Amino acid sequence: GRAKAIWLDGELEAWTAATGRIAQNNFGVVIGENAQVNGRIWNGWLDEVAVFTRALSPVEILDHYRAGGGLVLRGRLALNVPGHSTPSLDGAISSTGGFAFAGGPANAGVGGFGVNNASFLFFRSPPGLPTLMAEADLNLPSLPAWRLRGTISRLGEVDLTAAPGNASFLGINFTDVDLRLRGTSAGAKLGMGGRVSLTDVGNLLFVGEVGSNGDLALTNEFASGTTLLGYQVGNWNLVIRKQGRSYPGTVAGSGISIRDRGDDPVAYWRLGETTGSVAADSKKTGLVTVAIPGAYTRGVTFQNPGALLGDADTAVRFNGAGTVTIGSESSFDFTRALTVEAWIKVPAWTSSWQAIVTKGDTSWRVSRYGDSRRISFDTSSAAGAHSLPSARNLDDDQWHHVVAVYDGWAKYLYVDGVLDGFAIYRETVLQNDRPVLIGANAEAAGRNFNGWMDEVALYGRALAATEVMDHFLASGRAGIAARVKLGLPGLSQPDLVGTLRPDGGLCLQANGAPFGIGFSLDGATVALAKWPGSPAILALGGSMTCPLGTFTMGGTVPADGQYSLSSEAAGTISIGSRTLTYSVPATVSRSELRVAGSLAYGNFDFDGAATLNSSGQANFSGALSKTTDWRPFGRTSTGNPGHPYARLAWNAAASYRSDTRTISATVSGNIEVEYERFGGGYSTETRGFSTMNLPDNGSISVNPGKTFQGVSVFNFTLP
Repeated sequence: GRAKAIWLDGELEAWTAATGRIAQNNFGVVIGENAQVNGRIWNGWLDEVAVFTRALSPVEILDHYRAGGGLVLRGRLALNVPGHSTPSLDGAISSTGGFAFAGGPANAGVGGFGVNNASFLFFRSPPGLPTLMAEADLNLPSLPAWRLRGTISRLGEVDLTAAPGNASFLGINFTDVDLRLRGTSAGAKLGMGGRVSLTDVGNLLFVGEVGSNGDLALTNEFASGTTLLGYQVGNWNLVIRKQGRSYPGTVAGSGISIRDRGDDPVAYWRLGETTGSVAADSKKTGLVTVAIPGAYTRGVTFQNPGALLGDADTAVRFNGAGTVTIGSESSFDFTRALTVEAWIKVPAWTSSWQAIVTKGDTSWRVSRYGDSRRISFDTSSAAGAHSLPSARNLDDDQWHHVVAVYDGWAKYLYVDGVLDGFAIYRETVLQNDRPVLIGANAEAAGRNFNGWMDEVALYGRALAATEVMDHFLASGRAGIAARVKLGLPGLSQPDLVGTLRPDGGLCLQANGAPFGIGFSLDGATVALAKWPGSPAILALGGSMTCPLGTFTMGGTVPADGQYSLSSEAAGTISIGSRTLTYSVPATVSRSELRVAGSLAYGNFDFDGAATLNSSGQANFSGALSKTTDWRPFGRTSTGNPGHPYARLAWNAAASYRSDTRTISATVSGNIEVEYERFGGGYSTETRGFSTMNLPDNGSISVNPGKTFQGVSVFNFTLP
C-alpha cells in the first residue's frame, strides 16, 4: 500500500513509491499470456509461480530464494537515527550495492504521539540513496485508529501519511479523511483534513491540526459574497473543535481564586456524592454568595458512571421515585432571563411530563414533552403556559447535554451543544413559592424522573450559544463553532458567533452592541437560528431611544432587511407637552417608528398615531368626532329656556411637528339650529362653521352667519 518493488535472486532490483487501490477487472489470471492484450506471450522457462494477497517481507523473500538453492549475503543491523530507536533489522546485501533490511513490530513515540505495531524497511536500489520507510498504528483518545506509512530521513524527520478514507468520529461523519504526521521526533505535528457534508451549507473541506491528546481544531473559511440560509454574509469560518478543559472549571471557575467564577451559575450540583443526603453546590461562594445545597430523598443511587469523558466524577441514578429538593426557592425566581443545564441519560420514559429540573408547574421547568420521546422547556406567564419542545428524541440510553435558555427575546433549547428548538418569546415568567426539584415537580405529583442525571446548573442569565458549546466541549466531546459577518442590506453588519450542526441546525448570536437599523438599537441581541425541520429565523431585539421616548423593540428580520419590530404592548410617550398613551405595540420599520394611541389634550383624547422617520422628524396626527346634545339658547315668554335650540356635529384634529416644536388642535363642523318661525311652527337649519383653534377646556363660540331669534353667536363647551 506504500510502494512497488522488484526483487531478483533475493536482491532488491527496483523500487518506487505507490499508494492507492489496484484496479479490478473481470479477466482471469493467465500464466505466460495476457488475457486482455493479444501478442504478449512468454517465451522461456517458468517454475514455482505463487500469488499472495499481502506484501512479502524482505526476510521472507530471502528465505524463499535460499530454499530454492540461491546464495545471498544476509545480515542484521540496528540503525542510529536521531530521535528514533528502531528494532534490529534483518535483510541482505547484493553484489551491486543494493540492500533491503526489515524489522518490527515495535512501539515508538513521535512528537508526543504514540505509535504502535511499527514496522521498518531500510533499503537501497542502485544507484539511488538509501531510504528508511516506516508504518505504524496511530491511536488517539476518542478518535479512530489509523495506519500511517511514510519515510524517516537520516536526520530523524518523519513524514507519515494515512490513505484517504471515510470515518465517523466525535459525532461527525467525515469523507476523504487525510492525515500527515511530519517533523522531528520531538516536534512532529499531525495535520488532518476531511470533508463534512452540512445540510443547507454544502460539502466543506476542513483542515487543521490534531494534538497528541486527541484535541483538534479543523477550519473551513468561506469567501465573502456567499449566502447562508438565504442571508448575505461576508467572510465567515467554521471550526470543528475538540479541546480538553475542566468541566467544573468552565461552569463555575477553577482554582481557589474567587474572581474566577466561570460562567457564574446561581447554583451547580455535580451529583457526584458517594453517600449521604446532601447534594453539594459546587459554585464559587464568597461574601455575597452562599452555597445552595440540595437534599436527596428516596429512590436515588450514587456512584454511577458520569456524563463527562475522562472525568471520574460520578452521576446519580433516579429510579422513578427519587428527588433532589433545592433550598432557597426565591433565589430561582427568574423572570426575564434564565438558563437550566443538565446531563441526562434516559433508557425509556415512564410517565407523562417526566420532570428533569422544575420550579413547580407555574413558573419554569424542563421535562419530558407530554407523552412524546422529546423534552420541553416550559414557562408560565400572564399570557399562559408556553412549551418549546426539542426536535430530537432523547430516550436512547445515551448521555445528552440539555440546556434551556431564555434571554427576554426568545427561548432556546440546546441538545449536545447545538440548537434543537427556538421560539420568539417576550413574556415575564411568573414567580411562585415552590422549591426547585431535580427529578420531580412540586406542583404535579407522579412526574418523577427515571434515568441518570449529572452536572445540573442554574443561571440567572441567558448563556450564549458559544458558552453552551464550551460546556459541551469541556465534557470531552467535539462540536462545530462558527463566526459569520452578517450582511443585511442597509443595516449593520454584525459578527455573529455560535454553533452549527451537520443536519442543518445552527444558532449564531451577537449580544450587547449597538445595531443600526436606520434607527439605533442599544444593547442589541441578534440571533440567526435554525433547527431541524424549520426555516431560518433572524431575531433582533434591543432598546431604542429617540425623540418620542425609549422603547424595547424586538422581532424578526427577513433576508432583504425589510424588518418590522414591535414594542411591549403598553406604555406612554411625550408629544411636545402632551402625553400619548398606547395599548398596542409600537412598531418600527426601515422608514419610520409608529406609535398608535390616545393623545391627552386638555379635556380631550385624540385617537391617532405618532411617527418618527429615520432622519429624526417626529409627527402626530389625531382626530376626534362627536355630536353635542341639543341646547337652548333663548327664553320663552315666561323666562324659561327655549328656542332657538342648537347642537354641533364637530370634528377636531390634533397635530405635532418636531421641527417646529408645536402641537395644536383645531375644530370645525356643522351647527344645527332649530328655531320658531314667525306665525307659528318650527324649522331646522344646518350651517357650517369655520375652523378654529381648540382650547384645552373646549369652550368655543360659533357664528353660523345668521341670526336666529336674536341669537347670532352660539357658545359651546365641547364634551
